[in-house]
Amino acid sequence: MSREKCKVRSVFISDVHLNFKGCQADSLLHFLHSVETAYPFLVGDIVDFWFLNRTPYWPQENTNVIRSISGKAKHNAKVIYIPANHDEVMREWVGSVFGNIQSHQEVLPS
Repeated sequence: MSREKCKVRSVFISDVHLNFKGCQADSLLHFLHSVETAYPFLVGDIVDFWFLNRTPYWPQENTNVIRSISGKAKHNAKVIYIPANHDEVMREWVGSVFGNIQSHQEVLPS
């Protein structure tokens, strides 16, 4: 049975900590599949690189989340990624655009 997606202009996702063993990637994936948005904002600590450096751990659920976000970008959602402390290694990419995924230090409303 297919459910109608909730349509919103923007969603803000933060502190996911993908690859940390306590993260709830399946719950996030369920949310991503249930919402249609033009502007998904990824507001820091999406991937926990601190934990990844200590304990390499990357289950399939994490890949599914990344694929879902990439799929939204492929289908014209403007994904905005703002790195925080646990994903600070991504700051070197601030200002870059990968398809429809943009990396910013900050975003101010217009």
